[in-house]
Amino acid sequence: KAAEKVGLKYAREGFVDRTYEDDGNLTSRKIEGSVIRDPKIAAERVVRMVMEGEITARSGKKIKRRVDSLCIHGDEPTAVAVGRAARDEESGGDAHD
Repeated sequence: KAAEKVGLKYAREGFVDRTYEDDGNLTSRKIEGSVIRDPKIAAERVVRMVMEGEITARSGKKIKRRVDSLCIHGDEPTAVAVGRAARDEESGGDAHD
């Protein structure tokens, strides 16, 4: 909102491998399950973010949110598998390594 207010360009980042709260903020990593390690779940979420413009909170609430950029946390051991699944799902399963 601050960038918009002063006329700066910005990108809205969506997190493929994290859960969200009802207010649109990321769930604290202190909460069990805040990091999505299942590639299939991450892939389904990224398609919803990109194609439908919405994120799903932990509660199941749908939040309309435009996403310009996607982030996968490289510090997670499942990052490569999650990234591949998200890419493949978003491209209809036709992506190649």
